[in-house]
Amino acid sequence: MGLHTNERLPVMEVFSFARQAKGVDIVGKHDRIVSEPGIMLGKPVIRGTRVPVELLVRKLGDGASVEEMLEAYPNLKREDIFAALKFAADSLSNEEIVFLPKASGS
Repeated sequence: MGLHTNERLPVMEVFSFARQAKGVDIVGKHDRIVSEPGIMLGKPVIRGTRVPVELLVRKLGDGASVEEMLEAYPNLKREDIFAALKFAADSLSNEEIVFLPKASGS
């Protein structure tokens, strides 16, 4: 099996989870990003807004420009959008991939 193949692992299931449970405070490192249970179900958002980091990253990934994002969300600053990207990168860098054997009969 090659390193860059899309082939599925035949006897393994892949699970990933953030290391936040292990004491890494990803949100605390970002002064423009907050996560509170009463705001957007605890999803990370830009401070002072209800704009989720996920939404910004997804729209940028779909081809929206920073200028389009600022026009669509006038409460945001350019720094907020870049903070969302930094947060996403830090979240991914703290992700841990765990390979578990498939349950028999699956």
